[in-house]
Amino acid sequence: MIGTTIFLLIMSYIVYLIFKIVTDKPVIQLTHEYLDKLSIPDLEICCNESDIQITKYVFMLHNWTSTTFDNCTKFIQRSRVENNIYCYLFENNYTSTYFFGNPDINLTGPWVRNIDFYFKIDNITNMTSKFLSVGDISVQLMDSNFDLLWKGKAASTADLYENQIFKLQMNAFSGIQNMSTLAYFTKQTIQTILPNDISAIFGTTPNYHSITYLNIASRYYPMHPNENVSAGNFHGHFNVAPGSFIHDIQTEKLSHTVLIALGVLGGGFGELEKKDFIIKYRNRHLNILYSFLLSNLGRVDKWNLFLAFWTTKEQSLGFNAFFNEAENRN
Repeated sequence: MIGTTIFLLIMSYIVYLIFKIVTDKPVIQLTHEYLDKLSIPDLEICCNESDIQITKYVFMLHNWTSTTFDNCTKFIQRSRVENNIYCYLFENNYTSTYFFGNPDINLTGPWVRNIDFYFKIDNITNMTSKFLSVGDISVQLMDSNFDLLWKGKAASTADLYENQIFKLQMNAFSGIQNMSTLAYFTKQTIQTILPNDISAIFGTTPNYHSITYLNIASRYYPMHPNENVSAGNFHGHFNVAPGSFIHDIQTEKLSHTVLIALGVLGGGFGELEKKDFIIKYRNRHLNILYSFLLSNLGRVDKWNLFLAFWTTKEQSLGFNAFFNEAENRN
């Protein structure tokens, strides 16, 4: 009866472990790493009710010299036009150019401190006639590996989440007429476990699916009067720079895997075997000990042994029987 009960308990626990493995929800482990350099991000620049131009952008280098590119619209490509929203994509084609990160190592350039973009709204009159605000554009920064909007397919829930954030422009900043915007970005990566990943379910290193995105913080300042604004050469300006060189990595971890379940079961079986061993062999060994003590100890020694070592109720009862037998023999 006891064996059947133990067997049923073990099988119930195995079913429970299987259920936990199947329904397990990942937890997030957050780690940080310091980066010596950061790639220049891609930018998507959008405007309502009017086409736009990037009249120039300026690279501020590590030695505080600058390189200016005029009429930069030719360097960007139109990415999409929908519902009178005009969007352009600026892709980082400068594969050897990075943001300046760690001055304590031997760096080879060119290294960039920040980038200035100057924009012009082609039909600002039409735009402002339909909105209460002044003319503005929307800018989003992307890691060069983040390309779900134009190609690829969402492989995980995190993909869908980040793609929706991008489409809804929830992580965007504005370029505003007669204003200067400072935009700072930090790099974050999500390492997700794909559904039915056998490695993750078994308990070895998963085949992680990585999504890298940029978090944005922005500040806005009014531009002082200048002839370029007055002449209509540009309507506003925004500056892009790293906010931190610390890379935040969020990694999914499973709490219940096959290896963990086997370890738990092994520990449980070990405890059962230990208890079974104690139950089977305790009485046998105690009987041998009783016989030895009865044969070799005097009455005083028996009482001293009782007072020194035997404390629990069960053991006291055992020694009471022991002393009763000793008294009868004497």
